[in-house]
Amino acid sequence: MLEELLSGLKDQALGAINDNPEIPNEKLDDILKIAGEVTKQEVAKETANSGLETIMNLFSKSENNSQANSLQNNILNSVISSLTQKSGLGEGAAKAAASAVIPMILEKITHQNSATPDDDPSPLNDIFGSVLSSALTGSSKSSGGIMGALGSLFKK
Repeated sequence: MLEELLSGLKDQALGAINDNPEIPNEKLDDILKIAGEVTKQEVAKETANSGLETIMNLFSKSENNSQANSLQNNILNSVISSLTQKSGLGEGAAKAAASAVIPMILEKITHQNSATPDDDPSPLNDIFGSVLSSALTGSSKSSGGIMGALGSLFKK
């Protein structure tokens, strides 16, 4: 479903990057694809590390807490890095593209998620699919800290 949301942003994203001569219009598909992949990866990573609370906060109409702000920055910085590595954009163009596209993606996901109560993760499950559910499943199997140590001790 994330791919559908991204394709719905194509015209809006093209308008946002169209004025930047460093970003060729033909790179738009790559930019959106990379931004979507990185967003999925960062959401999965955050979910595995911290559970759903930060994800639910980031994609809500509520003000972001510090963890959600940190996740948003991680997504932005990872997209910039991936764009420079995978799409051939220079750092300035990658920053401009990511700065234009990431807020659109986050807003689109937030809008989709806000259709249900704040404590209902089902829209995020629909959007991120198996990435989100496998991160949750993986985090419960291999959690860190004391619980992870106790779990691995009892498995032996």
